[in-house]
Amino acid sequence: MYYLLKSKPVTEPEHQSKPVAPLVRSAFHDKTYLLFISLAILYGTCFFQLFSTLPVFYKNHLQLSEFSIGMLMGLNGIIIVVIEMVLVFRLEAKQKIMLFISTGALLTAGSFIIFNLLPEHPATAVLSVILVTFGEIFAMPFMNTYWTRRTIPSNRGQYAGLYTMAWSVAQVAGPTGGTWVAGHFGFGYLWWLAGGICLLTGILFRTAKL
Repeated sequence: MYYLLKSKPVTEPEHQSKPVAPLVRSAFHDKTYLLFISLAILYGTCFFQLFSTLPVFYKNHLQLSEFSIGMLMGLNGIIIVVIEMVLVFRLEAKQKIMLFISTGALLTAGSFIIFNLLPEHPATAVLSVILVTFGEIFAMPFMNTYWTRRTIPSNRGQYAGLYTMAWSVAQVAGPTGGTWVAGHFGFGYLWWLAGGICLLTGILFRTAKL
């Protein structure tokens, strides 16, 4: 008969350093994080055009059917399912979070601007969806990584709450603001505006020393 040896509890080495608590205990006093949240709102406001004004543009300007528009929206999901986990897993070890977030914002900018640079054709819509999807893949997972790495257990709820609120604000402001701009000034102006905002946020994500 065999007996299992009683396992001993694993103890941390005495010399191992403990995590260092951040200097800013409250997310509401963390000016750097509040800047990050502001940029996230701007990026999210533009990104949510994908699910609000873009389908209207596809129908009214590109004359796409509801089935074709659904296929375009589905392409976004397919690319994410097939590529996102593998790509993020390979990139997360490189510790270049802001570079990836900035790249995502710049790709999203390109997804809007191309409608003013290329012919109004279904192929342009496909290219736009591909760009905005890769922008999403680069930006969003690493935004989440950024705020979690900035926290300690005692203030993690504050940081998570502000981050969630940022996306809630963007989800309201994006469709509302986008439809207002398109209705008053036209879709061409909206694409320049959304592209310009994403371009600015991409630059600031990279240069603002977040």
